[in-house]
Amino acid sequence: MVEQAQKKKGCLYLALLYFVVSVFVDFKQIYTYLGSPTVEVAGETTIANTTTSTYVTITKESSHRNEKPRPQENKDVVFDNESPSSSPSTSPTETRMSSPPSSPPPSSPPTSSTTNATATVVNETTSKINTVVSANTATNANTSAATLILRKESSNKKKHRTRPHELAQERVKTYIAWHSSSKLHGELKRCGNNATNCSVLQQRRFIVGEYSCPHQLGNRVHVLLNALIFGIVTNRTLLWKYCDLEDICPHHGDKSGCDKWLELNSWVPGYEEWSYLLGKEQKKLVESHINARLNKLGKFDTVGGTMLNVGKMEQQQVGDILSRNRNLYKYLENPKLQAIAQDLFAAGKFYTYGMAFNALFTFSLATLPQSLRDQNNSDIPQTLTTIALHSRHQWNVLKGDKVEKELKCLNQTFHKLAPKTKEEKGFPCAVHLMSDRNLTLNVLKPVVRNVFNCTAVVAAHHEGEGLNQEHGPFAGPGFLQDLALAFFHVTDGVIIHKGSTASMLLAELVTYRAVTNNLPPPSTCYYNIIKS
Repeated sequence: MVEQAQKKKGCLYLALLYFVVSVFVDFKQIYTYLGSPTVEVAGETTIANTTTSTYVTITKESSHRNEKPRPQENKDVVFDNESPSSSPSTSPTETRMSSPPSSPPPSSPPTSSTTNATATVVNETTSKINTVVSANTATNANTSAATLILRKESSNKKKHRTRPHELAQERVKTYIAWHSSSKLHGELKRCGNNATNCSVLQQRRFIVGEYSCPHQLGNRVHVLLNALIFGIVTNRTLLWKYCDLEDICPHHGDKSGCDKWLELNSWVPGYEEWSYLLGKEQKKLVESHINARLNKLGKFDTVGGTMLNVGKMEQQQVGDILSRNRNLYKYLENPKLQAIAQDLFAAGKFYTYGMAFNALFTFSLATLPQSLRDQNNSDIPQTLTTIALHSRHQWNVLKGDKVEKELKCLNQTFHKLAPKTKEEKGFPCAVHLMSDRNLTLNVLKPVVRNVFNCTAVVAAHHEGEGLNQEHGPFAGPGFLQDLALAFFHVTDGVIIHKGSTASMLLAELVTYRAVTNNLPPPSTCYYNIIKS
């Protein structure tokens, strides 16, 4: 009896032990389901335990049994947006747990309470997985979008960065669009061709600039360049006027004669037309010569007067003030106009004036090709280092044989531009010689060829008569031919006469062309005036 009782007691212990082991296995599966990483298998998603052989699979079945399985578009685990507590009979997603074949099945099913507890844990676990996966998917999507945006921004920055001269060009383009002759005529047409009763035209403010050519080109042209720049930074519409005053523009000729050499671009509205249509009279901004102090004018954009004449500004008066950022707040009231001025001079004062010339004028190529063709060095390769030397004579210097200062500047420019390894032997270079006197050219040419081993380039000049003793036979049309040749061919260096507006114009045009073509500004050397 005792043995029988002990056997029964042992069986009970074994049964109890088996039950405990079964419950432990169930909870071990649930734990594995909760904490293991995911591994994707075709047709199902496996959540595997890397430390044990126990695994749980979650499969997704369509509510339509005959529907073909959807192809997987990516490797992310995606769950249907169903409530994890839904019963298997109503939910389109069936969650099943399975055991590997190697796991021995329990001899008896777990109790009802254990099954319910296990199902509850599984449902809660599924809910957690759905939440985590959804969060991870959203995070990955946001991260991908953010990365894409950053890459696009980085790509755009690498693709193009706005250069200073492009800022200046955009300001000029915008100005022309709003202040061109066609824009004014469009406003006039909408007002029934009645300018006096047209509010949009009457509200405009104007700046008048005068010019003439071909004689004294540097002086005459800079007046109109200053007027355009002043108009851009004060939002005034530029009106051109041909200068015909004997005391200001001697030997001015007429516009048709000027157009043979230099054409005014058609977008610029004219003073004669619009002063008549609007019934406005001009008022001089600066009454006298360049000695009049523009810096005493006050705020440029608050100056009264509907139609102002810029006066006789023959150098870089406007640029001398507004090209310095510290002066913008002193001379401009409107913050928007301050920003415009800053952009306009972003590439430097010489670039701005060269850009203004290019916006206003076009060389008359129908009459200038001879100066570009009929020169001995027309076949010069474009890869050469190119330098322009302007030898300007003033006062009663008639001979033009004193060129020591010009040659000193040429020597400095040569050694600055020449590669050090080739300074002894010379390097491929061309020097464009510009002068109104034949004697000066004859003195400079052999020095350029024999001392500097460079090609001497001289335009085929139109020979005329000088206006006075300080202008030689190649002044006027001859200088325009020199200027056109240098504008089209010189990019690396300029040697100019300090104080000469013609030399100043040369440096402005060469700077504009070089920088616009994304080249460095030309090396500039100034020499002082020699009076004898």
